[in-house]
Amino acid sequence: MKTPEEKNIPSGVIITPGVKRSGGTEPKVLFPKGSKAKNTETASGGQTDEVQPKVLTFSTTAPKAMPAQPQPQAISPKVLFGKPTNVTHPIAPQDGLQLVKPAVILRNGMIRRRIEVTPYELRTTIAGLCEEAVVQKAIELVKTTNLDDGRDEKVMSWGSDSQRRLSSLLDEETRIVRSGVIEASKQEIAEIFEILQSLDLESISTGGAKEGLLTSLLRQVRGDDPITRFDAAYQSLQVTVKKLEARLPELQTLRGSAQTLVSRTKALGLEVEAAMIAGKYLTDYVRSGKYSGEGESVRLEEQMKTLDQRVESLASTQATLKMGLLQREFLVQTMAHIIDCVQNTLLVDIPAWRTTYLCVLSAISAGQQPDSSVFGQLMEKQNKILERIKI
Repeated sequence: MKTPEEKNIPSGVIITPGVKRSGGTEPKVLFPKGSKAKNTETASGGQTDEVQPKVLTFSTTAPKAMPAQPQPQAISPKVLFGKPTNVTHPIAPQDGLQLVKPAVILRNGMIRRRIEVTPYELRTTIAGLCEEAVVQKAIELVKTTNLDDGRDEKVMSWGSDSQRRLSSLLDEETRIVRSGVIEASKQEIAEIFEILQSLDLESISTGGAKEGLLTSLLRQVRGDDPITRFDAAYQSLQVTVKKLEARLPELQTLRGSAQTLVSRTKALGLEVEAAMIAGKYLTDYVRSGKYSGEGESVRLEEQMKTLDQRVESLASTQATLKMGLLQREFLVQTMAHIIDCVQNTLLVDIPAWRTTYLCVLSAISAGQQPDSSVFGQLMEKQNKILERIKI
C-alpha cells in the first residue's frame, strides 16, 4: 500500500527512507546531461515535456562512527621525597574532565615536596630558647628551600640580604652621632653642673653670722660677696640653658631616628637568627639521612658545607648586631636624659631653686642667720638638680 504522499510522487522517482518532503514541495528531479524532453499532451490539450528522470538515491546504511578521541589523563608527577599527599589540587572541571594542578614542579616533571618541620623539631635542633617570630621565620625558610633544582644560588647567598642591610644601620647610626648635637648638649649640661657646684652653700650658710660689717662691705666692693657671685653664676647658667632649649627640637628628632634604628636592629637580628636556625636544621636534616631528594650526594654535601660557612658568617653578624643594639639603645637613653634635663630640670627646677637661693642670700646680706628649714630646702633642691643633670 502506498501512502498518500507516495501517490503524488511522479513515476520513476524514488524517495530515500528518512528523507521528507518539505511543505508540499515536489522532490527535485535531475535531468541527465544531454537528455531531451519529449512533448506529451495534457488533458487540457496542451503539451508538456516528458523526460526520463534521473533518480537520486541515498544509502540507507548508518554512517560509520568516528573513532573516540583519547581522553587526556592527569599524570601524577614523581614525588621526590616526603609524603605524596596533597601533591595535586583539583580545580574546576572543564568539558567533563577533571583537571589537576601540580604543586611545585621541578625539571623532568617531578614534584618537590616541602621539607616538613615543626616548631618542636626546630627548637630541639638549636637546643635553646628563641622568640616565636624567629621560629616561624625559620620554618618558612626551610619550607621554601629547594635543594633539587640544580642551582646553588640560595645556599651560597643564605642570609646575605640581611647582612647587606647591616651596613645601612651603621650608616644611620654614624649620621646621628656625627651630627654634633649630642656632644654639644652634653658639654653644655656639664658646664651647668660646674656652675651649680661653684655656688658653695656651706660657705654662705654661716657667712653672715661670722663676718663683721667691714668684711662684708669689702667683699661687696671686690665683687666677692655671695649675692654678686650668685648673680654672675646665674647669668652664665641662663645663657647655657637657652642654648639647650633652642636645640631641643633637633634633639627630639634625633631621638626619634635613634628609636627607629633600634627597632630596625631588633628586626634584622630576628632575621639573622632565623636564617642561622634554618641553616642548621637543613644541614642536620640532610646529613641524618632524612632527605631523599634526587640531588647527587657529592653535590649535596658541597651545599651543606657552603651552608655551614654561611651559618658561621651569620653568627658573626649576629654578634655585631647585638653589640650595635646595646650602643643604639644607650644612644636613645642619652638623648632622652638630655631632653628630660632641658624640659624638666633646667626649665622648671632651676627657677624654683633660684627663688629659694635668693631668700637665703637676702637673710645673709641683712646679717641674719638663714632659717634652717629654708636652707635645708635649698640644699635639697640643689643636690637634686646636680643628681639629675649628671651625665
